[in-house]
Amino acid sequence: MELAEKMKKARIQLILDHPFFASLALKLTYIEDKQTQTTIINGKCIKYNPDFIKELPIKQIATVLAHEVLHILSFHHMRRENRDKVLWNKATDYAINPLLIRSEFQLPDGALLDHRFDNMNAERIYSILMQEQPSDKQESSESQDYQGMGDVEDLPETESKQEVEAQIKQAMTQAAMIAKSQGNLPDYIERLVSETIKPKVSWREALQRFFSEITKDDYTWTKPSTRYLHNGLYLPSLETPFIGKVILIVDTSSSISNELINSFAAEVQEITSSFSIPLTIIYVDTKVQAIQEIEPDEIINLNPKGGGGTNFKPGFEFIDDHNLDPETVIYLTDGECYSFPTTPDYNVLWAQFGSFEFNPPFGEVIQVTD
Repeated sequence: MELAEKMKKARIQLILDHPFFASLALKLTYIEDKQTQTTIINGKCIKYNPDFIKELPIKQIATVLAHEVLHILSFHHMRRENRDKVLWNKATDYAINPLLIRSEFQLPDGALLDHRFDNMNAERIYSILMQEQPSDKQESSESQDYQGMGDVEDLPETESKQEVEAQIKQAMTQAAMIAKSQGNLPDYIERLVSETIKPKVSWREALQRFFSEITKDDYTWTKPSTRYLHNGLYLPSLETPFIGKVILIVDTSSSISNELINSFAAEVQEITSSFSIPLTIIYVDTKVQAIQEIEPDEIINLNPKGGGGTNFKPGFEFIDDHNLDPETVIYLTDGECYSFPTTPDYNVLWAQFGSFEFNPPFGEVIQVTD
């Protein structure tokens, strides 16, 4: 079969089985290039080695096209920065190939697949791969021979990232509408589109906003306002805003990693340090496991205790039983629990890790990601 015919049939295969990927693949330009080992994608054009394509069956050519589409949708050609090119290509492949498996694509021989990287983004995978590199190769892996299903080529510096990103989002939205109208839009693709078009607010920004909203301005009569004294008015002055006592309750069920707990707690501590207040941390699974006190200038180093199930009541009961009287309680949790206490009379922020549908009866919720 002629190469052009194979490429045409691969695109038809996508149209019949995967309309979302087909809609995007049909917008790309295809160029034969024998200097390319397998394929290269730069966001708008796929260069492919004809000898590589000739060896693949139609279904696997369709997989290669969908693979390149996912690179574009993930903006991998715009996110490498100063990372090693070869290792970045590996990380991006590890990130998207599990998604192809979920859509029942058939991966060609040599395609990278490691399920320990499932649900991780390319940056996190890259970090892990760097740590696993032999010490004499950590500086660069450019000389290593890696082909996979193709390379991701950086967006040319002459291109506007904002314009390219807008074009991709528009194409992604149109593709999703087409696939949905045919009743063939996988759930994970729908979520990917939703998160890309309407990205979640940074949890760090949400945390900062929460603290700024609950910060109080305190008035004192011991320092009268000089602004009104010349008029014979003795009025209280406004002191430096204060935030009150903060308690962090950490759900220590097995689904939350120590790395995430430390990252989140460090962010909370940075905020509380700016107000020079200590931070009380309560570790809870189905019961209170440990208490830790951290001073504003203390370097955070957490050692969570627990590892069982989840129950939201014990942490709040501990606060009441010991008369801790917080201004604010922040609860870091996966949200997989339906056991809630009665509504407390202080501010509560639920910082949820994971995708469990979480609708607590009180407090504000922010989504925390790795």
